[in-house]
Amino acid sequence: IQADLLVIGGGFTGCSAALEAAQIGASVVVLEARTIGHGGSGRNVGLVNAGLWLPPDEITKKLGQDAGTRLIDALSVAPDLVFRIIETHGIDCEATRNGTLHLAHAPSGLKELESRFRQGNRIGAPLQLLDAGETARRTGSRAFVGGLFDPRAGTVQPLAYCRGLAQAARSAGAQVFENSGVHEISHDGALWTARAGDHTVRARHLILATNAYADGIAGAPTREFVPVLFSQFATAPLPEVLRKHILPGGEGCWDTDPVMSSLRIDRDGRLIIGGVGNLDGPGAGIHRKWAARKLAQFYPDLGGVAFEHAWSGAIAMTRDHLPKVLSFG
Repeated sequence: IQADLLVIGGGFTGCSAALEAAQIGASVVVLEARTIGHGGSGRNVGLVNAGLWLPPDEITKKLGQDAGTRLIDALSVAPDLVFRIIETHGIDCEATRNGTLHLAHAPSGLKELESRFRQGNRIGAPLQLLDAGETARRTGSRAFVGGLFDPRAGTVQPLAYCRGLAQAARSAGAQVFENSGVHEISHDGALWTARAGDHTVRARHLILATNAYADGIAGAPTREFVPVLFSQFATAPLPEVLRKHILPGGEGCWDTDPVMSSLRIDRDGRLIIGGVGNLDGPGAGIHRKWAARKLAQFYPDLGGVAFEHAWSGAIAMTRDHLPKVLSFG
C-alpha cells in the first residue's frame, strides 16, 4: 500500500492522528501490532485531565515561560477537545464530565494540593480546594485529609474511547490494520517504508505512536523513557445502597501518595482501583493483595469484596515527567 500518512500504533495518539488526517483528505494507513487500544491507551485509569503530573510552575521552570504557558494553555482545554470528539462522532465510552478529585493521602499531600490550587488559580484554572469533610462526602471515604476538585475534567472508559477513535478514522477513509506488527522502518530520501510481516507500506509521512510499547522496530529511535507498569482491579457492580455513598458525583480520582492509587466508578457500578504494578509478572499476587488492602482502607464496608476483573499496562515515563515529540529520520 502507498499512502500520504502511515501511523504505527493504534492508541490515542495514533487513532487521533489518523482521524484528523483522514478528515482533511489524506490517505491514511494505521498499523497496530495487537488490537486497537491494546497498550496503555486501553489500560489507563480513564481520567480526562486538564494538566500534567507536574504542576504549572514546574512546567514553566523546565520549558521556559513562553513554551510552558503554551503547553499549559493547550492542556487546560484538552477535556473540551476530547468530549467534543466523543459527541461529534457518537463514541459510546461512558463519557462523564463531572470533574476529577486529586486526593490528599496525608498532611504532606494536602500541602502539595494547596500549592497546586494557588498555582492553578493564578493562571485562571477553576480549581476548588476541599477540606476533609467535603472530600469524605464526595468520595464516601474518610481516608483522605482533603482534595482538589477540577471541574474541567472527567472520565471515560478508555478502551471504548480508543476504539471509537479508530472507528471514526475508518469512517473518514483511513485503513486500519490490527495484528500487523511493524518490524522495520526506513526512509529513502522521499518516502518512508514500513515492513510488517510480508507486507510493505510506503508513505510520505510517518507517525510512530507506540509510546511505552516501542521495542522491536529496526530503524526506530532508541527509547528514552522508563516503562512503568500500572494495574487496575474492578469489583462486581456494587449494591445500590453502597453506590449512593461511594463517589456519588461520578468524579474520577487519584491521590498524592508517592505510590499512587486511583479510583473510578464505571457505568455498571463497579469500583475500579488502580496502583503501580505488573499483573503479568512474578509479583502479581503481591499486587492483588495490595489492592484488597487498599480497598478495605478506603472503604471498610467493602472489605472482603472480591475483584471480578484485573488488568495492567505500561506507561512511558520520561526523566523530567514531560511529554516528548521527537522528529527523526
